Amino acid sequence: MIKKSEKNNEVTISNGKISFNLNYGKGLKIKNIFHLKTDTNWLEQNCDFFILNVKGVAYPSSSFKVQNIIIKENQSTQCVSFDLLSPSKIKINSRVSLYTEAHESIKMLIQMSASWPENCPEEVFMHLPFFRYFGDKNNKWHLSSNPLSREDGESVIKTHDAFDLPICNISKDNKTGFSLEFRDINKFAHSWNQLRNCDFLHMQKSDQLIDNNVLLRLQNNDYADVFETRFFSLNDGWSEAFSSWRDRIRLKLDLTEYSREDLKWYRNVVFQHFTFAYSKEIYNYDTNNFEIEKLIHDGKEFGGYDSILLWYQYPRLGVDERNQWDFNNDIPEGMEGVKKIAKIAHSKGVKLFLPFKPWDLRDDESSKTVVENIINLIIETDIDGIWFDTMDSVPNGLRERLDEKRKGIVFCTEIHPSSIENIEKITGHWDQFRFFEMPSSNILRYLIPENNAPITSRWQIGEGKDKLISRAIFNGTGIAIWQDIFGSWLPFSSNQKIRLKKWKYILLNNFDTFFGSKPIPCYPSLHEKCYINKFANDNGKEFIFSIYNSSVNNIEGSLFQFDGKDFQAKELWNNENLIIKDSVVYGKINSNDVKIIYICDQSDRI
Repeated sequence: MIKKSEKNNEVTISNGKISFNLNYGKGLKIKNIFHLKTDTNWLEQNCDFFILNVKGVAYPSSSFKVQNIIIKENQSTQCVSFDLLSPSKIKINSRVSLYTEAHESIKMLIQMSASWPENCPEEVFMHLPFFRYFGDKNNKWHLSSNPLSREDGESVIKTHDAFDLPICNISKDNKTGFSLEFRDINKFAHSWNQLRNCDFLHMQKSDQLIDNNVLLRLQNNDYADVFETRFFSLNDGWSEAFSSWRDRIRLKLDLTEYSREDLKWYRNVVFQHFTFAYSKEIYNYDTNNFEIEKLIHDGKEFGGYDSILLWYQYPRLGVDERNQWDFNNDIPEGMEGVKKIAKIAHSKGVKLFLPFKPWDLRDDESSKTVVENIINLIIETDIDGIWFDTMDSVPNGLRERLDEKRKGIVFCTEIHPSSIENIEKITGHWDQFRFFEMPSSNILRYLIPENNAPITSRWQIGEGKDKLISRAIFNGTGIAIWQDIFGSWLPFSSNQKIRLKKWKYILLNNFDTFFGSKPIPCYPSLHEKCYINKFANDNGKEFIFSIYNSSVNNIEGSLFQFDGKDFQAKELWNNENLIIKDSVVYGKINSNDVKIIYICDQSDRI
């Protein structure tokens, strides 16, 4: 709905949830932005749409002349556009447009054009004042690159370049607010590109957003988009913002690979083992044989291995002319020996992976040769998957060609897939890192929970391994056990093994809740130094909240809000009943500890 008042020089555009009131009496200003459900004006004071700075002189949108107002409406969309003519000292014109959209947002688009003398551009800086006046001073900003900060100022969530999180402004009660979603083309972020959404998306602190000042790269052309965002109103705070954003992102993805019946087995592979072939974990130097039964038996101390990655080429690879395919026959009994290992592993319910190393390709190997070599390796050994060393992708055509020979083979990359295309077709990767602090999460765990990504950090020892286990628990993930790092023996302690075994038991017994389709990272906490992730069973009756206490003190009392009647709560690690009163969950968490709180409908067994 669009209303125009010639008397007051105002235009109001509304979609039933949000309304913008614009004043064009003197240039163009934003008078208010209403959250209609609560009848709250989110703008503390009216402000210019933008302020341009050219050669040290500021030109606010109120100093521009409104040359034309265009209003267009149809059954699904309404649009109002203002053509603005700049002061005579500069030759920069602007068009500001607001659109209502079918998905209940209002889109704001700012466009600019320039007429530089001799076609020589000047530097133009743009400031958007509405960020400064948007929301009460006690509201919380959630930034795209840093939705929630640790005490060191770094983001709890490791983001992904292909998926830009929204920027949110949410009231103190963690309920009402606004979410701003942006169109971005990251690969053009540092080139001569006029759309500066990337600058706002990369801001790490709220002060940067409030004081924003971005460089425009205007040329003598027609209107170019310089800023574009979509406003969504919120009634359930960050949880609603993240869930709605995830749903819209996933609608654009082709996730059919994750629905394949022949690949679904990999979702239940939660504890994986990096098996260095020359380690005494598996290799008997007296008999010169692999002892797969011993490896699997020893794995019971961790709760059992679900899969094994048998690593046998590197670091010997490269000492002579042999390539990775030659080394396939350089182990006891060659490929037939690997096939026997696979058979024994399968009899114990354990899957077997072999590695592929892209850095060992020789001049005489084509992409077609590589694909055929990988397929032959799979057929000869009866393995269950290929682990792509140092890769975030797989060779072109491999899946299609392999499906002709054998289905059910999983692809797992060592590195997070970087492109949308690879995320769509690679159903697993290792969430691997060298340095990290708690709390820490990866956005893909919450955007695509179907993607199996056990965590690992090979060089961690002592307390570092304790933190690694805490990270797995905090994020509801499996883990890749890696003790022999190419000859460096860095084992887990007895207590760490006990902790992992208990974690695997809890993870598998609550699998459908931990790996439901709607997890929420950074769930609102009632304590500044408590960080929470929420996991929900798709049955709508069971929830798990993993909570990490980063403070030096124990925390006892109210932990977080949970809206729902007839629910009961229990802490799973110590099997302790908790209290839910007036929609608040109460409990105790020790310093630097992780708790797992299970909440279910009282009609279900707890």
